Amino acid sequence: MATILAEAITTWESSLQDLQAFIEKYGKCTSSLVATLDTQVCQVDIDGSIFRAVESVLGRVNHQLASLVELEKKLTLIRIDLNRCRNTSRTLSPISRIPPELLSYIASLGQQEDEDAYQQFQKSLDKLIYPLPTQFSSSGAPHTPEGVSEEDPEYKLYRYSKPRHFPILFSHVCQSWRDAVLSAATFWRKINIPSVNGIEKATQYLSRSKECQLEAVVEAYPLSNQTFQESQEFMMVRDNASRIASLDMVAHLPGDVILTLDELARASPLPSIHNLRLSAMVFSPASGCLTPSSPDLQYEDLLSGVRRLDLSSLFFPWQSAAYTGLTHLRLYGIGLGQPPSSNEIFSILSASPLLESLALEEIPLSDPAGEYHKVISLDKLHTLRLSRNVAASTGYACLLSMLHTPNVVNLSISQLEDCGPAFENFVKRLSSWSPSAKDVQEPPVQVLQLKICDFDEDMLKRLFSYMPNIVDLNLSCLSGFSHSALSSLAECDEGSVVPRLLPKLESLRITWCDAIRSPQLLKDLIQSRLRANEKSENGVKIERLVLMHCGVNRSDIGEMRSWFSENIPYFVYSYDAFGVQVIEDEGVGAVDAEEGEGNEEQ
Repeated sequence: MATILAEAITTWESSLQDLQAFIEKYGKCTSSLVATLDTQVCQVDIDGSIFRAVESVLGRVNHQLASLVELEKKLTLIRIDLNRCRNTSRTLSPISRIPPELLSYIASLGQQEDEDAYQQFQKSLDKLIYPLPTQFSSSGAPHTPEGVSEEDPEYKLYRYSKPRHFPILFSHVCQSWRDAVLSAATFWRKINIPSVNGIEKATQYLSRSKECQLEAVVEAYPLSNQTFQESQEFMMVRDNASRIASLDMVAHLPGDVILTLDELARASPLPSIHNLRLSAMVFSPASGCLTPSSPDLQYEDLLSGVRRLDLSSLFFPWQSAAYTGLTHLRLYGIGLGQPPSSNEIFSILSASPLLESLALEEIPLSDPAGEYHKVISLDKLHTLRLSRNVAASTGYACLLSMLHTPNVVNLSISQLEDCGPAFENFVKRLSSWSPSAKDVQEPPVQVLQLKICDFDEDMLKRLFSYMPNIVDLNLSCLSGFSHSALSSLAECDEGSVVPRLLPKLESLRITWCDAIRSPQLLKDLIQSRLRANEKSENGVKIERLVLMHCGVNRSDIGEMRSWFSENIPYFVYSYDAFGVQVIEDEGVGAVDAEEGEGNEEQ
């Protein structure tokens, strides 16, 4: 092989030398021809013979110039071949010899890293101090809220934008990488089907995904001159119904959701859907019920494999749906004309022992009919969110009395009036608490959020004593969170430097608590945690403190800001995020920002 290569390069170099010699000879001949023509043209032409001779020569030159152009084209092609030969050296590098399967695996790692980063970003939104912007500038970048500087720890959250699909970036490196990524169907199974822009992109993704199961995001907002059933979005879902394994759909009308579910129920083979998220933007008192449009259709088989169910302003006929394998359930009830009854909710929860996350938001949960006192055991549940902003919701106290969730880590209770005793008993059961027990099991709750709950300060202290593992505490609009409740977080048992309540607390957020007027109590709290961290291996200092709309006197603001900024890695104080300001007197009130002084502290 080496001998053949040596002979080939020797022959090529010899031909190149011959070409150079011919070009030199051609150049000399061309120079001689031009000089001769210049000499003849300058002579006196009496009978016109010189003119005719020159004209004949120029004609022949023009004819040969055409041949010269063809030669130049051939030389260009030869030069292209030589450049391709030079590119062969790139294929000799180790990175160019990576098999396509390994390239696809590397691209999948990059894609997973992006997805993990985006999931972490979504979790960070729960801790945002300022509301996340919904408007974008002409360049596509989100607007940063006023008052958030580049030095702010949360600045990066407001400037964050979802990264481009990693396989697309990967495919722009070189042709071999592009071929490897485009041939891997699993990279293109997540498809966005928008209503205005992006149909061509969705079509490309469908083609590249081949026969893979799809994760479809559908925006059902048809144009004004057509119905959803006539739209390209609907046709795209209908034609690929059997491949859909995850459906996230936001529709203008509940009827558009029903049309989509009908097509999924008609599909053959029936799609194996594990993630279902449905939402309707327009509702009426009689809307929201997701029942098949035809008597010969049923949703039971379609829903039997669902693991994650998220419904906003929509509901299924609960008594007929087969929910036995749910791991995540969220129900949002605003706009429901016929929400599920308490008995139906309790039956669904009882039939879903694998639940890991449960959120009931704005569901008017009343007392169950008859005697329904069955214990609902959810041993795998780690996140529980209960929020009520509607009347006739006394069933939440009954729900708390029946729930058995020994492994819940994230607990959020909002606007559950008259549920204080039920919630306290629920927390007691988490810790197997009893006044005479010597060995009390510590509940795993690490994140606690309480909002607009009628808990007095004594109940708050008891709740804190039941949950010593809390790391993140979020309190909002609690009338019972007074000076006494705050000072209890700094108290230590005799002979110990570790605070008695919430010894592992790292993050504290307090909003709309006018009782917090003096920064001294907060200083005492921080100092006690700092001493515990310095003198005890079990001591934990507070890393994050957020105060919003609290009644701290304006005269103490400057001192408070500087002291806390020096002793806490992350400190935020805001009293004017909604266009109101604190009055400089003994009481705290609010006036319009336009009528009062400007808020220089904001």
